[in-house]
Amino acid sequence: MRFLIIFQKQLVEVILQRCLREGGFNMAVMVTPIKSDLTIRVISGLDGDGNDVLQTKSFSKVKVDAADQDVFDVANAIADVLLSPVFDIKRVNAELLEEGI
Repeated sequence: MRFLIIFQKQLVEVILQRCLREGGFNMAVMVTPIKSDLTIRVISGLDGDGNDVLQTKSFSKVKVDAADQDVFDVANAIADVLLSPVFDIKRVNAELLEEGI
């Protein structure tokens, strides 16, 4: 583990030195949203040891430009229909990063 940390630190230092030699980090990056998914985990019961049993419901094709609050509100409305307490709500966004002009 110690070797890995030292190697990572040296790698970061080499990358930083190279970037500074070549003019720094001032390239603009263009970000293009590609996809957004929603996952709702609900507590569907308890196991034999009394721990929560989680059930996952996943939804793809969430509008990439939908506001987080709107996605959260819809997730809670869906959870109400599922008739189980919400454990957590996750939104996963995928974005394309490209070098700017």
